[in-house]
Amino acid sequence: MNIDAPKRIWITGASEGLSLALAIQLLEQGCEVTLSGRVLPNHAQLIEQYPHQLQLLTQNLSDSEQASSACRSVEQRWPAVDLLIINAGSGDYLSEQQINQSLFESLIESNIFASANCLNCAAHLLKEGRQPRVVAILSRYTAVQLYEPSQPQKPANSLPKLFDEARKTLQSLGIELTLVAPQTLKNPITSAHALPQVWTAEDAAQAILARLAQSPHNLVLETLEQQSLWPLRH
Repeated sequence: MNIDAPKRIWITGASEGLSLALAIQLLEQGCEVTLSGRVLPNHAQLIEQYPHQLQLLTQNLSDSEQASSACRSVEQRWPAVDLLIINAGSGDYLSEQQINQSLFESLIESNIFASANCLNCAAHLLKEGRQPRVVAILSRYTAVQLYEPSQPQKPANSLPKLFDEARKTLQSLGIELTLVAPQTLKNPITSAHALPQVWTAEDAAQAILARLAQSPHNLVLETLEQQSLWPLRH
C-alpha cells in the first residue's frame, strides 16, 4: 500500500494476530493509527516506539454506548478517518457470561454488533477522509450465518450480508468498501478460487495492504491455521 501522506487509520479487533500485524506495518510506513481492542497485551512497547502515531482504545465495540465513546475519542484526535479496518474475525468481545453459551454463536453475534456499531459511528469521519475506505476482514468462523442457515440472510444474522448492505450506503457517501473473507459455496465473494495455505499474520497483512492499492471490492483469504491470524480470546 503506497502512503503518499500520513493516513489516519482506525483498526478494530487489534489485540493480536492479523490486525496487530496490519497496525505495525502501517505504523512503519508513517501512518497515524488508532487501535481498538478490549485486551491490548504488550502494546506499551508500541506506544514507546510510536508515541506520536499511535492511540489505544479498549472500549467494547459490540456495546453501542462504548462504541460511541470510542468514536468520540477518535474524533478528538482527528477531524476525519481515511481508512477503517474492521477485523471481524476474532473473539475479543466474548465475556465470561457468553462462554457458557455456544461459543461460535456468541463470536458471530458479537462481531455483528461491533461491526454495525463501528460503521454507524465512523461514517461521518470517513466521509471527510482522503480517498476513504472501509476494509472488513472475516475469518472462517465469522463468515458463517448465525443460527439456522436455511433462514434468509440479513445484516442481523450474517456479516457478509451486513457488509454487502453497508457497501451501498457507504458508496453514496463517497466511501469504498473492501471485503476480505474466505470463499463460501453459498455466497462466493468473487469468481476467483484460492487454495487454503499457511499464512503468518505478517504475510497476510502484507498481502492485504499490497492489494488495497488496486481498490478491490473483494479479496479472498483462505488459511489453514485460523489461530495464527485470529487467536480466540476471552
